Amino acid sequence: MNLLQLLLQHIIVLNQEKNRVFVYTGDFDKNGILYWLGTNMSAEKYINPHLRGNVTVTSSANCEVGKLFDLISFEPTRCNLVSKTNTAITVKLHQVTVLPTKYSLRHTLSRDTECLRNWKFQGSKDGTLFVDLYSHVNDAALNGKGTTHTWTLDPAKVNDYYQHFRILQNNF
Repeated sequence: MNLLQLLLQHIIVLNQEKNRVFVYTGDFDKNGILYWLGTNMSAEKYINPHLRGNVTVTSSANCEVGKLFDLISFEPTRCNLVSKTNTAITVKLHQVTVLPTKYSLRHTLSRDTECLRNWKFQGSKDGTLFVDLYSHVNDAALNGKGTTHTWTLDPAKVNDYYQHFRILQNNF
């Protein structure tokens, strides 16, 4: 499986003292939570938030090309995971929890093929028990090198704050 960059956008962050609203204007704009964490909450120049220590990226599959932190890079990258059934990519946010309203993905720059089609976008408060926030079946929105798409989450189903987010691939 080759994978993509993950960006949570247009979301509300609960930081211990206050809520912050991120307004989505387009795929991979500079208004998403991962970009904000990469700028150390708008205080510094952008650095990948995993490298900055504001998030942790893990995967159940090894990288064939690139590094795990490339999966959440703001800039398009060449990052592919080894094909494996039920691969999970998890992003743990440090010090913030999020009530997501949208999320964006970008397909790798490495190839036009093997775009995600069947997966679940999930959230968790503790990193152990995950709930489905959006399920995709034969979704063809990502259709080539570097293509992006943003999905809007149903507020009737997604009404809680999470610290862990996961892409769980199924039936590839």
